[in-house]
Amino acid sequence: MTITSTTRELTWRRLQGAAGAMATAAIQQMESEHSWYRELSAEERSWVGMVAQAGIGGFIDWYHADGAAPASAIDIFDPAPAELARSISLSHTLDLIRTSVAVVEEHVPALADDADRVELREAVLIYSREIAFAAATVYAQAAEARGAWDARLEAHVIDAVLRAEADEALRSRVAALGWDEVHDVLVAVGRAPSGVHSAIVDGLRREARRAGLESLVSVQGRSLIAIIGGVTDPVRQLPPLSEHWAPGPIVLGPTVPHVFAAGRSARAALSGYGAAPAWPEAPGCAQPTNCWPSVRYTVTTTPAAVWSTG
Repeated sequence: MTITSTTRELTWRRLQGAAGAMATAAIQQMESEHSWYRELSAEERSWVGMVAQAGIGGFIDWYHADGAAPASAIDIFDPAPAELARSISLSHTLDLIRTSVAVVEEHVPALADDADRVELREAVLIYSREIAFAAATVYAQAAEARGAWDARLEAHVIDAVLRAEADEALRSRVAALGWDEVHDVLVAVGRAPSGVHSAIVDGLRREARRAGLESLVSVQGRSLIAIIGGVTDPVRQLPPLSEHWAPGPIVLGPTVPHVFAAGRSARAALSGYGAAPAWPEAPGCAQPTNCWPSVRYTVTTTPAAVWSTG
């Protein structure tokens, strides 16, 4: 939209003069209307204030440039550190945008002459839409970075469990993933299906969540390995997950109290999985397509090949 007005320069100067007052009013309104803002630390509130001030300043520059400012709307989030996306959700950021827009709209009658008021209100709405898209981009990028970081942590935890390394590094990583309070844990090993590893891992994670279970998942070579938490009845709880492995045996280690003891479950599961080719009649080996998912599970109770089917 191109905004034309014979008094544009005057309106712009009024906007500039009112920028600080509008930013202050926006923060005051956030304080009175949103409990989540009041619960922030002083530092976090200062970050929000910087974003509000940058947003109003960005709108004034954009308005003066006739709606074609060269800077991206995403630049308004530059004053705040990336940690802001962790402490303030996207919905809270949208609260900030809505509040700032409402404050600017309240000031429109005092900032623009009669001929410019409608166009100024339209400009506010257009710019707020751009800011909302910019906020979505910022949070999407933060989610991608956080997901990549979590995936690396998850891989480190699984490697440590497989090597039975229950050291302080493992404790720190387990806590970062929120697994320090997860109980009734076992390790499941089976053949990985063909396809993109990230899609395989995500699919198994989603199925575990639907079953009310926690999971850490990794594709290692041709094997799909999962550490599963919250397992109180493997035969009942785990069959829905079996479809995410390739046809063949899925070997479960014994259930242990927590992830720090999962090395024992991992040794049993890996030992049993390695021995599976020596048992041609093992469930899921001879005719995997004809097996019930629950029959595909082989539960190991020792690192040797003491197996029973559920």
